[in-house]
Amino acid sequence: MYHELKTVRTVSPTVTETLPDWETARHFVFPLLEPVYSSNRSMPDVSASALFDPLSDMLTSVIKTTLALFYQGAIIPLSEGILRDWAITVSAVQLAMEYNLAVLASTSRFELHRRERLQYWSLHTAAAPFNSVLPFHAPFRARIAELLGMPFYFAVPDRKTVILFSRESLPLYPGELRRDILLERDCSTCPLSSELLEVSSSGVLAISR
Repeated sequence: MYHELKTVRTVSPTVTETLPDWETARHFVFPLLEPVYSSNRSMPDVSASALFDPLSDMLTSVIKTTLALFYQGAIIPLSEGILRDWAITVSAVQLAMEYNLAVLASTSRFELHRRERLQYWSLHTAAAPFNSVLPFHAPFRARIAELLGMPFYFAVPDRKTVILFSRESLPLYPGELRRDILLERDCSTCPLSSELLEVSSSGVLAISR
């Protein structure tokens, strides 16, 4: 299925003639991560302007997520109207997303990198546009914690790029890796965030930008 997930364009959620039936579509429902460029916009403002609040939320102060259908080269953000057309509930969409993320996670691998004194990992999957989603997904965070311990740290400069490292490498990040994270974000065609995120027992927290 992953060869169909090379998305190239976003389609209006009102363009329902492009929609497959739900039994087909449920295999292609994933979170869509998008940057929020204005730091002056508060979380309630973003939520209020979201297409469909139960399917939209802020992950960090600059990254929001919306559930979308990734189908035949199109990204179709899911709306209440689309769910009515499919005669399904929000819970059905969320269950489909969880299943799809579990399948995606089963294809994942970690690649070790070393730079001077810094040791870090990159994350790769069979569907690169969704690499950045997995560190925000609680079941997959547990797998990362087995590798790196807790707390651990990650950056998602764009949708395809995930950089992970342990607490021991944190003091080295500003001098040896942060500049490259900023450059990756600035040069990417699908940028997300320059934030450094900490994962602990309390959840995910952005600790720098």
